[in-house]
Amino acid sequence: MSTQPCVPHDEEVAALFERHRASLMGLAYRMLGSLAEAQDVAQETYLRFRHAVRQEDRVIESAAAYLHKIAGRLCLDQLKSARSRRETYVGTWLPEPIVEDSAWQLPAAARTADISFALMMTMDLLTPPERAAFLLHDVFELPFSEVAEAIAQNEAACRQLAARARRRLNALPTHAKPADDHARALVQTFLVAAGSGNVEAMRNLLANEAILYSDGGGKVLAARKPVYGADRICRFYAGLSVKYPLRGHVQVRVLRINGMPGAVVAVNNEVIQTFALQFDAHERIEAIYSTRNPEKLRGLAVMFETHA
Repeated sequence: MSTQPCVPHDEEVAALFERHRASLMGLAYRMLGSLAEAQDVAQETYLRFRHAVRQEDRVIESAAAYLHKIAGRLCLDQLKSARSRRETYVGTWLPEPIVEDSAWQLPAAARTADISFALMMTMDLLTPPERAAFLLHDVFELPFSEVAEAIAQNEAACRQLAARARRRLNALPTHAKPADDHARALVQTFLVAAGSGNVEAMRNLLANEAILYSDGGGKVLAARKPVYGADRICRFYAGLSVKYPLRGHVQVRVLRINGMPGAVVAVNNEVIQTFALQFDAHERIEAIYSTRNPEKLRGLAVMFETHA
């Protein structure tokens, strides 16, 4: 006597998906650099997974791999349109900032691997297939046979794609990671110096070859190109402090942004920018990542709604 296979209830499918949601969000954020798009990918992955389970319940046996393959394919599709948008992006592009302990952003479980701005910006220089092959295999531990299915390439090609990405990412220099208390003090000193236009104080904090990346997206004031060199960065902030001083109720929260020492700055409860600082071996600032594009700061408003 034959029996019909027992198809899991939607509640069971949803519970299984939730066990992997953080990992899927982490994959999509690293692929796309956008929280909103990562959330959309996660939701669409769930819908496709639920449909697949209804058609063939054996996908439950390899749920993690199946879910990551779906998300990987969705990200590759998304990158096709993202590429055209990026070509017309005004000024320097930075990924959407991720703030520590912000459950409303990216779950902590999705932030275990490096998501520093340096790595994310280098990741953005990889081709979409290179990025997908590297992330799916090296970070999310899918075998190359599964990666090949996800990105519609043969297994040998996937190995080459991941190897090229690995060489590029492994070439990134290592950076100093000051202890939390010391990092907070360095960030606070920088904020005071930059906000007041104190050139001497800023110069003491910056490495000679420091770089400032400022992302306004063409919507707010920001440097259109990276600012190279400590002296130019000092002049840039000194000019801002005179021409565009902050007015109103200024709030600053010093914390980690994308795993790096940084701060969120708000005026009258409206987030206007985030800073993340990268330090060299002598604990001098070698890179400043300043996100000012309002579209990338929307998710941080709740910080000041909650703590105002």
